[in-house]
Amino acid sequence: MSPKRDRLDIIFEMLEYIDKHGNARITPLMYQIKISYSATKEYLNFLRALKLIEIVSEKPRIYRLTQKGIKFLENMRELKRLVKVEMFAQMGKNR
Repeated sequence: MSPKRDRLDIIFEMLEYIDKHGNARITPLMYQIKISYSATKEYLNFLRALKLIEIVSEKPRIYRLTQKGIKFLENMRELKRLVKVEMFAQMGKNR
């Protein structure tokens, strides 16, 4: 069983999905991220409030990353990379 994801992990997965596909509709995003429809809507509203994503079409509703969202995602990727490098370094010291 995989560990429970925190909110930041879910946000990262959502932004990664939107980045990978260029845009996203709510249903495919919901199935990919594996969270409920209502939770997906809440996260999308939160990301819109932070101006990390924007709506580009109303019918069907399509979301894409903003420039701020792209920069945020790049920073998150770098942070994850640095944490992984540090974890491996610490594992080597403990041997």
